[in-house]
Amino acid sequence: FGSPEHYTIGVLPKLLARFTTAYPDVLVEMRCENSDVIKASVDKGELDVGICTQISEGGQVICHDPVVWTSSPGFVFQDHKALPLAVFEEDCIFRSWALDALEKFGVDYRIVYVSHSISGLIDAVRAGFAVAPVIRSNVPEDLNILGPENGLPVLPVSNIALHKTRHQSSEIIDYFC
Repeated sequence: FGSPEHYTIGVLPKLLARFTTAYPDVLVEMRCENSDVIKASVDKGELDVGICTQISEGGQVICHDPVVWTSSPGFVFQDHKALPLAVFEEDCIFRSWALDALEKFGVDYRIVYVSHSISGLIDAVRAGFAVAPVIRSNVPEDLNILGPENGLPVLPVSNIALHKTRHQSSEIIDYFC
């Protein structure tokens, strides 16, 4: 099974809880990679099932989760300074969406924190160090969601797609779909 880090907090626990109830004795091996790597691994038969951000054709859309800007409650925008931004690594679609939106909206920004994990981004936001783009289901209750009323652009909705291997099939693999 594979999934990007984005979905390991909100979407994945619910899916795995349902799966574990139906198949309590099945060992699940988990691999966290970007969506394009997970989809390619499923297509090659290296993974049985993958959850990916839908960036190309295929897969079964199982959920829609908007990407939002999040900040600590005490975060203060300073008009004369570039927006401090915490983002995932360079090949992450959420990072691309955020940077493109800021540039189109005319918001000056500077990347001050890069992480490979959602917990790293949330930690930077909690510390008041930066604002970060994350899916709504990953925003903890103690953080704020920001939008146009705060001078930030609306971000795309993440369509979350389930992919399963074509190389083999079983009742267990089919259960995910």
